[in-house]
Amino acid sequence: MTNLPNRLQIFDDLYLKNEHTDDMKKSTVLIPGMIMSGHLVLIAAPANGGKTTIFLRLCEQLSANGKAVIYVNADASPGDLITHLDHANLHNYKVIAPDAIRGKGVIDVIDRFEAMAKSDTSLEGYVFVIDTLKKFVDMLDKKQLKNILATFRNLTVKGATVCLLAHTNKYNGKDGKPIYEGMGDVRTDVDELIYLDSAINPETGNLEITTRPDKKRAEFSPRSFIIELPSRAVRELETPITIYSEQDRDLLQEFIEAIQDGCRNQTDIAKRVHSRAGCGYNAVREALNRLTRLSDTKITKTRDSSGKGYIYSMT
Repeated sequence: MTNLPNRLQIFDDLYLKNEHTDDMKKSTVLIPGMIMSGHLVLIAAPANGGKTTIFLRLCEQLSANGKAVIYVNADASPGDLITHLDHANLHNYKVIAPDAIRGKGVIDVIDRFEAMAKSDTSLEGYVFVIDTLKKFVDMLDKKQLKNILATFRNLTVKGATVCLLAHTNKYNGKDGKPIYEGMGDVRTDVDELIYLDSAINPETGNLEITTRPDKKRAEFSPRSFIIELPSRAVRELETPITIYSEQDRDLLQEFIEAIQDGCRNQTDIAKRVHSRAGCGYNAVREALNRLTRLSDTKITKTRDSSGKGYIYSMT
């Protein structure tokens, strides 16, 4: 463009300059497998799926590593807020509970975020946790979602890291896994979408959680946690584990028993489990294919002599 007359002065205030990128530092890992600096990340889990408890643990780590953490908790009971504030005071981070202060509300928090997004303030080193996103926006209103996600994106442009906690739908997707609640635009507009797959271990009574990265712009690997109940103490496992829904757990046991009783091909296994488990035949076949792809099911499949089907066996 240097050899052409500058007829596009109208864009002069929109051209990207070094001063605009000062806060766009190269992203660094804040929490391995979960949070990158300067990113907008959505963490989705079922109600009572452990997302708040896990994030309290992560806030400890972020604060200990020198980050300024502000946790906006709009989804807690008064008793939980008392516990949360005690935890925040102990670990040196801040809590905003918009509904707990007379005359204040979520709209006041949104107004502050919008003002920060329009300001020249650097937010490098800040981490904002929004719990939960549905308290700030109608998840089925495309325009509302677009506006608030644009505000959060502008905060990351200024150097902040924004973690949005969200619920998953009541019903799972076709793959048997939870899907986040809301419009598809959410997945498009965030840097990462990470699910917290969770289930109660029937033997221990504890809540088991494994992260499942769905969308990522960095290298993410699953992490697994145990939340001990009723204390809600959190510990991380060295090796990630597979989380099975109650239905998948029951179907897997049916598949194992069918194979042990001599059923070897997909049709025989599916017919038996269909008749015993009360699930649709096609749903049983899909579950058999999906669950046997997991490494810890102890079920293997090999091609049969025709090369068109599979023989199932136990490892």
